[in-house]
Amino acid sequence: PKSVGAVVMEVNTGRILALANRPRYNPNMPSRFPPEYRRNRVITDYYEPGSTMKVFTAFRAVLEGVVQWEDQFFCHYGRFKFGPRRITDTHGYGYLSVREILIKSSNIGMAQLGVKLGAEKVRQNVLDFGFGRKTGIELPGEVAGKITPKERFGFYSVTSVSMGYEIGVTALQLAAAYSALANGGKLYRPTLVEEIWDGPKRVFHFRPIFVREIYRSSVLQRQILRVLEEVVEKGTAKKAILPDYRIGGKTGTARRGQRGRRGYTRHYLASFVAVAPISAPRIVVVVMTDSPRGAIYGGTVSAPFAARIAQGALHCLGVPPDKKEKNNETSAMGGSSRRKSPG
Repeated sequence: PKSVGAVVMEVNTGRILALANRPRYNPNMPSRFPPEYRRNRVITDYYEPGSTMKVFTAFRAVLEGVVQWEDQFFCHYGRFKFGPRRITDTHGYGYLSVREILIKSSNIGMAQLGVKLGAEKVRQNVLDFGFGRKTGIELPGEVAGKITPKERFGFYSVTSVSMGYEIGVTALQLAAAYSALANGGKLYRPTLVEEIWDGPKRVFHFRPIFVREIYRSSVLQRQILRVLEEVVEKGTAKKAILPDYRIGGKTGTARRGQRGRRGYTRHYLASFVAVAPISAPRIVVVVMTDSPRGAIYGGTVSAPFAARIAQGALHCLGVPPDKKEKNNETSAMGGSSRRKSPG
């Protein structure tokens, strides 16, 4: 690929346990490498992430009571003229529940969810999760990403942002946002510094920097974690399954925009965000692969490596393996009633 960035964040503290970029360079001989090799892409490059953003729209819609997880939307078998625009899915589906829209990553279903939630709430939701602002990590060169201004946030923006387009995010912002989703709603500032010493005296010791509470519901927390696990078990991220830990996550495959011009290239951004272990989340792992060759999907390109990173990190942290006990899906989703939306 053109480049890869990866970051591991501790869910309940904001500590960055690992951060890496490829291609890399030797900092002792920087002049021997092109300038683009010296970028810390995890914080300096923002992308339209695609489907990794869908989870936030669905989550907010359930949180606001606009929908329930088992409510169904007609997904028009893969092609849908929705108002003035056409939306397509890689695979065609009929009726899908809200959780199935996430598991199968339907653009058509998610666009309908976004419209049902409404422009104001879709935009405010991404702001609440920290997108559109610098995280404040102790590194130079961080960017804020990009969000369409409120006065221009209309129908196209709602449908696009709901499925991960018309919004620019960094890998670090995704890690912080998924951590808040997984830990019960607490957004923390990512940080690298553990301690600062002045000679024999310690003048600084790390404490989590709390930014805001986004939601407060242990029931909803368990529900979204179960949905993320189902994405791995039977959705688009089966290659992220681990033998010793239950893992959840979300894939993303997005067309790469053209720099300084409208429209898209033939290249893709393939990404995966892992939450592990899903039974009691400790870490979030984000892998963003820019312009992979051959395979293009996040579930194929990035998910296996994010899972391997998560497995190694959990071993280092001394987290015991899961027992792989299955949850009761009906109770986890809060009932089995189904309501159909005409779409």
